[in-house]
Amino acid sequence: MMQDKVTPPSYYKTDYWKRYSKVYDFLTRLLFTPFGGEERFRRKFVDAANIQPADNIIDMCCGTGATTRLVAGKLKGGQVTGVDLSLDMMARAKEKVVGMPAVFQQASGDNLPFPEGAFDKAFVSYGLHEMPTPIRGEAIKQVYKVLKPGGVFNVLDYNLPQGIGGLGIRVFIRVFEGLPAYQMMQPGVLSGELKDAGFEILNRRQRLLGMFQIIQARKPL
Repeated sequence: MMQDKVTPPSYYKTDYWKRYSKVYDFLTRLLFTPFGGEERFRRKFVDAANIQPADNIIDMCCGTGATTRLVAGKLKGGQVTGVDLSLDMMARAKEKVVGMPAVFQQASGDNLPFPEGAFDKAFVSYGLHEMPTPIRGEAIKQVYKVLKPGGVFNVLDYNLPQGIGGLGIRVFIRVFEGLPAYQMMQPGVLSGELKDAGFEILNRRQRLLGMFQIIQARKPL
């Protein structure tokens, strides 16, 4: 169920995400059409996480619930908690998980309102690059805190393809996403931030011509 409304941090553009919530799903489906579909790509990301039916899972920056729904579909006895700052995005997420083991909590990633060791696994999809660098670092530490020892943080985000073929994408990201996002998407940066928070990197894969990165990072036992 929804919790009390929280005050978003100063960098967060509430009105932008309110408007974007109305078109987010349509745009992502459209953009991924040349690559076989967005759900197919996201499902592979979730399938690789080895979810167990009784797992207690957090989906940080859950948005409209695309990952939340796929995770919830693998649970029986467990639960997934979707976390986001946008009540409008989460309202659309709730529509996707009716009757499924999913709940939602409004919160900022750098201030997760859960006890230490509460979750078996964690997910974030396309959320970390939206945060200023200091906020992102704290958000990663928060995920580390709320994971059980041995728990795995499953990260899907953008990546900057290298070489002349990726020049146009690099320019686009630098202009439209801003410097913190551009820096995070550089090779090895996000993995380094996860290591700095205490995580062990299990693997890092690039997908779709190097435009995306998938990282699995474990909290040591």
